[in-house]
This record gives sequence, C-alpha cells and structure tokens, in this order.
Amino acid sequence: MSRSATGLLFLFLVGGPGIARAQCADGSPPPCSARVVVGSKAPLPAASDRARRFLILPFRNVSRQPDQDWLIEGSTTMLVEALGQWKGISVVSDEKLYPALKRAGIVSGTVADATKVRRVAEETGGWTAVTGEVLSTGGRLRITARAWDVPTSRELVRASSEIASGGDVRKAYDLVSLKLLQTAGFDSANTDLSAAATTNIDAYRAYLNGMARTRRGEVKPAVTDFQNAVRLDSNFALAWARLAEATLSSDPSSLVNPQSAAAQALARAVSLSSKLSPRDRDLVLSYDASFRAQFEDSRRLLEGLVAADSNDVEALAALAGLEMFDPILVSVPGGQRPRGVPHRAALLAKRAVQLDPSRHALLGLLASIYASAGVPGSQPAFAVDRAPTSYPDLLQLVQQRERLRVYVQLMGDSLFLVPAESLSAIPPDSVKAMRKAARAAARGWGERWVATAPNESAPHAVMSELYALDGEYIKALAALSRAESLGVQMAWSPPARRLLYSAKAGDIRAASRLADSLTATGFFANANNMMTNQDAAQWAFALHLLASRLPRAGALLDQRIALLRLMTPGAPGADVTAFSTMIGNPDPEAEPGIPRSLRGAQLDSLLAHLPDVAASPQLGPFVPLLLPILAETADTTHRRLAELIGAADRLAALGRTSLAFQVASNAASSDSTLEAAAAKFPWYRTEAEAYNMVKRTTMARFRPGSVTVSADRAVFEWVVLDTTPFTWNRAETPVGRGEYRWVVSLDAGNRNYRLTVSATARAPVAAVSIGPLVDVLRPARRSVTTGVLVGGVRTDTTEMQGVTFRAEAAAGAMRMVVTDRALLADLLRTKPAEAHFTFFPCIRPVGSTGKLECAEGAVKVTYP
Repeated sequence: MSRSATGLLFLFLVGGPGIARAQCADGSPPPCSARVVVGSKAPLPAASDRARRFLILPFRNVSRQPDQDWLIEGSTTMLVEALGQWKGISVVSDEKLYPALKRAGIVSGTVADATKVRRVAEETGGWTAVTGEVLSTGGRLRITARAWDVPTSRELVRASSEIASGGDVRKAYDLVSLKLLQTAGFDSANTDLSAAATTNIDAYRAYLNGMARTRRGEVKPAVTDFQNAVRLDSNFALAWARLAEATLSSDPSSLVNPQSAAAQALARAVSLSSKLSPRDRDLVLSYDASFRAQFEDSRRLLEGLVAADSNDVEALAALAGLEMFDPILVSVPGGQRPRGVPHRAALLAKRAVQLDPSRHALLGLLASIYASAGVPGSQPAFAVDRAPTSYPDLLQLVQQRERLRVYVQLMGDSLFLVPAESLSAIPPDSVKAMRKAARAAARGWGERWVATAPNESAPHAVMSELYALDGEYIKALAALSRAESLGVQMAWSPPARRLLYSAKAGDIRAASRLADSLTATGFFANANNMMTNQDAAQWAFALHLLASRLPRAGALLDQRIALLRLMTPGAPGADVTAFSTMIGNPDPEAEPGIPRSLRGAQLDSLLAHLPDVAASPQLGPFVPLLLPILAETADTTHRRLAELIGAADRLAALGRTSLAFQVASNAASSDSTLEAAAAKFPWYRTEAEAYNMVKRTTMARFRPGSVTVSADRAVFEWVVLDTTPFTWNRAETPVGRGEYRWVVSLDAGNRNYRLTVSATARAPVAAVSIGPLVDVLRPARRSVTTGVLVGGVRTDTTEMQGVTFRAEAAAGAMRMVVTDRALLADLLRTKPAEAHFTFFPCIRPVGSTGKLECAEGAVKVTYP
C-alpha cells in the first residue's frame, strides 16, 4: 500500500496531523490504560461542585417532524457552547459525550435509563444531567429542558422557551441556558449563543450537517456543507476551520499552495479564532501550524490539549497523525531518527479508538500505519536536519541530499525505523518475515473495521488495498466493488484502483482500457489524482507504451512534470525525475510491481514502432534512456541490450544520427562489450569521436591538487583551468550521462571512504548552458560512501547519511571541504598516506572494450 494513495486516504479520514507525549491520569505516558477512563470510581464530588458540572444529553423530538430531527443532537451542541463560555463551570464536550453514550448503550433521541446516565456521569465527570424535548405544534417551536442531580435523581431546575417555527432557534437555547445556570448559583447571567457561533440559523444547520458527514468519513459532501455555512455567514469561525480540514482532505496538494482554498479557509478561521472556546482555538491553531509545516508548534499545542484532557479523542487522533509525519531529525541514543514515531502513532490511535469506538476511521489509520511497514518499495520515511518554514520549503529541503535522511519502516515486536543504509545489514529473509507480519497486522485492523461498519464505504476501500498487498487481487476487486456500491465520498478513486488491481492480476486488456479512459478524460491531469494514484499512473504509462498509445503516454509524462513543478518550483531536472517516476521501480517485487515479462513486451512494442516513438514530442527526447532501461529491466543478463545497436542503426537510416548514437552509446555504457559492434557503423564513430573530443577538452581542465587533514576540516583540492567558462548540456553528450563528476577515494585502515560531487546529468530537453564553475557546482549532488576493505576490495558499500561536505569554486581551484567530526576522527586515527583523485566522464576509445582513459592521480595527504 503506497503512501501516495492509501496512506493519504487514512490520514485524511481522521483529520489534521498531530502528535502527543502527555501524561495519563496515573502518571504514566500514553497510551493510557482504559482503567483510568471507563468505569472509574473517583470520589463523588460535593453537591455544590456537582451543580457546576453539566452533562447535556441529546434531546427528544417528541413531535417527530423531520425538520426538527437535527435538534436531537444539535441541542447538545448549542447548550454546550452557550454554557461553556462561563468560568467556574464545566460542560462535557461532544467529543467525550457521544463515545460515552455509545459505551453505555444510550441511543440519541430516546429516554435514557438513570443507571446508564450514572455510568456516563462517572466516566465523563458531568454530574448535573440535562435532558429535554423539542415540540413543534401550531406554528410554534417549544424547547423544554430539565436539569437533575445524577447521584440523587433530584430535579434542580426546569426551563422552557418558545419561538415561532422558522425563527432563530438559538435564541430559545440562550434563554434555556440562562435558566440552567441557576443550578450553579448564577442568579442572573447574560449569554448569547448566536454571537459565539453564528447569527445565521441556516449557516448553523449546514455546519451541523457537515459535522455529521465528517464523523461518517463523507469528506466530499462535508466540504459542500461547510462551504454553505461560510457562504451564509462569513464570520462563522468554526465553519471556516472545519472547511479547511475537509478541503485539505479532498485536496492534499493544498499543502504546497499558499493561495489554495484550504489555506484561505484556515487563515480565515485563525483570524476569527478568538470567538472559539480555548480548546477549539488551540485545535485550530495546531492545524494551522501543521498546515504551515510548523510541526513543533503543532506538537506543543496538541500535547497541551492531551495533558489537559487525556480523553480528548479529537486531539489524540490529530496527535497520531503528526506522529506519522513529523520529519524533523532528532538525536536518540545510538543515532538519529525522525521526531515522528510510527509505534507511538499506533499507540495513540489505539488509545483514541478505545475511548471512542464510533470513530471507525481510526481503525483505517491503524491499518495504514502497519501496512507502511509491510510493502517493499513503498515511500520511505524521511527526516530533514532543520525545521522548514513551509511545505514548499520542506520539499526544497528534501531535494538537498545533505539535509535528508531516509528510513525504512519495519515491524518486529513493535514498529521501528531503520536507516536506509542499514537495511542491508538485516538478513533478507528476516526483512521479508517482518513485512509479512506487518501486513497481517494491517489486515487485522482492516477486517475489524469492516466488521464494525459493514455498510460504510471506507473500510471496504481499505480492505481492497490490503488484499492487493498480499497479491489477492480477486478479493481486492470484490472489496473495491463493494466500496463503490456504498458510495465513495473521499479522496480515493475506484477506477484508478481497478486499473491497478486488474493489471496486477494479469488482466492486461481490462487494465489497458481503464488506462486509456482515465488518461483521455484528464483524470491524471488533476494534481491530486496524480499524487494519490502514482502507482496507477505508472501502470497506465506502461500500458500506453505496450499498446503504442504514444500520445497518451506523452500526456502522462507531461502531467507528472507539471506536478513536480507545482510541488518543487525551480528545482532542476523535473523532466528526468518525472520520467524516472513514471517508469517505476525496475524491481518487480517492489511497487508498482510491473513484471519483467511486461517490460519485455513494452520493449518489443517500442522497437516495432521506433520511428513513431522517436517522432513523439514528449517521448522522443527520452528514447536514449527509455530503451536501455527497459532492456536491462526485462532481462538482467543484459542480453537484450544488444538489440539496441540494431535499433540505433534504424534510427540512423531515418536521418536521426544523433539520437541513434545516444541510444547505442548508452547501451554500450551498460555493457561495454557492445562498443565494438556499435563502432562498425560510421554514424556511431563520427558522433563518438566528437563526444570523446568534448570529454578530452573538459578533462584537461581538472587535475589532482592537494589534500590536507586537520582536527576541524579535511580539504581535497583540484587544480582547475578556469580562464574560460564551462559548458554543460552539450549536444554531443548522450541524454542522461553525467558531464562533470569528481571522486576522491581514501583507504583508512580497513575502510574505504569515497567523496563524490556529481553535477546534473544531461537533460533530454535543455539548452546548452555556459557559465562559471560555481554554476556547475550549485545544483551538484554531494555524497560520502564507505565500505569495508576485504583483500583490497571495497565491500558492503553504503552511503553515509548526514555526512556531507562543501564543494566550492575558487580562483584556479575546486575544493571539497569535509567538517564531519566522526569522519575526521577516523582519518586522523588511521592517517591514510594518499588519496586517489578521478574526474569523470572518462574516455573510451571508439571501438575499444579495454581500460578507460581518465583524468586521475594519487595525492599525498598532509597532516599539519
């Protein structure tokens, strides 16, 4: 289950992101035991204290007219808001009330048994129960309420109010609330519910309808209800806040668009937040902080809410969401990890669903958490080494390899994160077993959700994803059909998932029809659809290539490029990144799970229609990358690469000699034995000689310089001939090939360290660029890899996360400056005598399969 699809589904179902590490009532950290909540036997408060603790139960619609049904639970909300404005009294919130009613077996709108009310009072701390009736007759609406002391059943006060049918019913509840306050010793009070929420009764009704839909996970109609509420009253703070949440759930790309509808609604809610209760105000501010990627502020607010009330289900659910995604890097014993912890997210979600079993979507959240640990090739967890200022800034940080740390989620006795570079240290069989156990746990939560809410769409949608993870595609399709029949009201597309399941089940014909239909109707042109259905888009791209629907495949590529430019404006290489994403993981065991047989069939189709592919405005520039990738993926022995030499000759015969050379050169780069076969063609020799001339000219500008290692830095300096500008994206360079790469290697004791600076590879569609060396280095990727030396050969090679260096241009020099303390300490301890410098690309003489000619040399290391 990829986070790009189902993971987003679960997060949006449960609401805004959040976390917690508060204290339970018994002093222990969460998840708190049920014993501190359900059926607790705390000392009975004195009568005077009980009179100030209100438990507003749902009213009865005695006239049973449908127009008044909303007042059954609406009465509770309005009285809670009216009474909750007063200091010195407490009112049980809706979030605590309805789960307690469910556990006690009290059905809204019915007469509640006194014994059951006593149970609810003990659980919630509301000792003055308020029950009431709504009666509509003769053009008048009458509200009657009775407050009584739960332990003694003694009536404390009766109150009633009457208005004309169709009038502002909140005025009646204002008057009733004033009378109820007499139980707490308030002889006179002045409260105005309308001012606290909205002065428009129709807006309020729309808001309550939206809240009801939200609890059922019906995101799309909830958006409409909240839009109606704020349209009717533009100062309705709560409605703006809920509209922001619901809009974000249906439009996740809002996170990177400060002008989005969700951003504007949330900004409006914040500006009006002074109208809200302290608890609701903190929730709104926490959502706003998360929306702005201010994860620490959100954490502080949500932890405060949970500390104030460890039974606040809404806060707990928000906290669980933030634990799933709080990417700020923190130090822990033995290393570092993201601040958000999957295991803690699961504990918080379990706590929340224990408190409120009616929040079925939390079961889906739990399924998502465990599924993320069960899928090879799913989107990994990541962390960044500084707090971002916004989501666009976070996306820019992720592009900077020196700031990024990548982790893989697994499940042993509990969920845990493994640094990506350490995954190879775990035996593959163990990893496979842990992933299988995680998927089983995910299915357990999904099946529980289905059993709890069999007539809701969301649990069946989730089960379809979970079945697919285990390769049970027939079951997945059946669950999908069931979800669709119940009406999908969330950011989840049945046609896209049907495409995916059908393709994986081997029904290529049905999947291809769906791919054609979805692309033709512009489904993937929608940024949210492309983002949340990436795996389906990858399969659609593959099926278009298979069926030679080249314009469709080109449209998908354009749409993926557009999404990347939306998410990371200004980032280099969007076209190459989009192309790599659409091709998908070459490993058929990893998502999107495209088998090698289909890769081979794709290659056959492309070779059969090679002139059309080369002429495609979107795909043609990628042909030098596309054909070798498919050839290598279809047959890992590289046997199919040889076919590309003949394909290149066909292109040359069509007058596409440059494209022909790039295809053949990239094939020979993967399998050097093909160089001799390619060199038999004049068109290849001509282009290859020109390419080698460019490389030779560039190589001549760099030579090894010096190495100095001290306690605070190591400097590896290249001598650079920089009297003239540098050129990149040359026409002579094959697409996808690097033009500038500097490597320095040192053997330190039984370890080898390798420092690499790689400039951006030749882009398929990019103009020739000329500039100073600093412009070449600015987007370059820097990395340090290490490996154990066994008999002089480096083994177990891995990239060192968090160990990076500066690459800086100076007059006549390029310096690689390392300041990492651990690496410096190892170099000073082992004192390697020399470092080996190599500049790439190296030169392969045309037709030769022997040793490459490189600009390289050994440099003595000095230790001042």
